[in-house]
Amino acid sequence: MSGVSPGLFKCAVDDSMVKPGLDEVLPRACEWARRWGTDVVSSFGFGRRNGDAVPQEVVDLVERMASIAQRCGCRLVLENESVCWGDTGLNAADIIRRADHPNLSLCWDPGNAARSGSASPFPDEYRQIRDLVTHVHVKNFDADSGRWSLMESGIVDWPGQLAALREDGFAGFIVVETHTDISVEEFEPLGAGLDVLEENSLRNLHYLRSLTGPEPSPD
Repeated sequence: MSGVSPGLFKCAVDDSMVKPGLDEVLPRACEWARRWGTDVVSSFGFGRRNGDAVPQEVVDLVERMASIAQRCGCRLVLENESVCWGDTGLNAADIIRRADHPNLSLCWDPGNAARSGSASPFPDEYRQIRDLVTHVHVKNFDADSGRWSLMESGIVDWPGQLAALREDGFAGFIVVETHTDISVEEFEPLGAGLDVLEENSLRNLHYLRSLTGPEPSPD
């Protein structure tokens, strides 16, 4: 179990679900995380509205979430997500640094950054946020079609990103997300009886394993 994602908070900061999310859902998510043997709970950075600057209210709420998670025995990771204030890695990192809480780090999703308009999640963004990354989500994004793509295609340079994580001594989880819905007619299926999401997830898992094999022995 890599972590628990209760789906908080893609809503606006003034949404009626924020208070129960903080008071009830987040503590309960921490409880389930501990039951399942992890201390990681993830959240998003609230629904983005007009404007480029992240409101201080967003930063304050993220800091509050980190404090709640800490009291409940868990760590909070903020995932960058295209519809939120923390859409790219850089914007999510800005929220984290402004919140300045020791129990808060980044769930780095380069695919989400690409969908948010980042032309270079790796290496350009990653080089500026690498110190905050404790969790990684894997998928890719094709800007021409505006759709998720297999790991080996799309904007994100996954071979380079994974090599950099290894070089940086990354010790967290790398999680294959299952959003990719490319038709299986576009390539030879790997498994019989799999639906589209299962087939694409299996292909991404195989590709990920091909890039993260045993570390070469020193000469």
